[in-house]
Amino acid sequence: SLSLTSFSEYINIESSEVTIGTLSPSGTFFVEGLLVSSSSDMPDNQNPELRILLSNNTGDLFWNYILPIDFISADLEFTSYITNDNNNNGILERGENGRLYVSALNTGSMHLINLNAEIDYNGAILNFNTNEFNFSDVNINQTETANYVQVDVNQLAIHGAVVSIPLLLTSDNGFSSYEVIQLQIGELTENDPTGPDSYGYYIYDMNDYEYQLAPSYD
Repeated sequence: SLSLTSFSEYINIESSEVTIGTLSPSGTFFVEGLLVSSSSDMPDNQNPELRILLSNNTGDLFWNYILPIDFISADLEFTSYITNDNNNNGILERGENGRLYVSALNTGSMHLINLNAEIDYNGAILNFNTNEFNFSDVNINQTETANYVQVDVNQLAIHGAVVSIPLLLTSDNGFSSYEVIQLQIGELTENDPTGPDSYGYYIYDMNDYEYQLAPSYD
């Protein structure tokens, strides 16, 4: 009999056992009926770690083999930029709105069909007019830019803060991944609070007069 196993956390073996029957010396047996699936977030060129175990019908002889199967997937790198903000400097500042563009470079081994990125942001600093970027198809070693998303920055945001925007990625040919892009709010000046520290706190002084939490002195 033949048994298929895997040591990879990304591999699911749905049908693993095949009965071979009698195999003559120097004989050949065509194996079919084994069914293997991979997780949609399995990294490109990850070793599926498939193993074959052969045994005789009395269970006293065993043979172990590595099954040489390659796995491919996409590997994406993201860049983002801002246009059409209120003062057209390409930087979103407190109370501003603008167009957020995201580009995806596919450095993996898998062509992506109709790649979509769903914005999974639940914070209070940013507000989006839609929660989805669409990249269409992203070929290997090519860069595609998605439709822009209009983004508004809360008036209470702090300049210099870096906001994480999680993206849930899916494609029509089975790829999925979870990525995070970063968006900096404004540029830090002497009139902005200092921080955050390791606990998330900011320090305000009387020069931070544009912020409600700035102290006032007599």
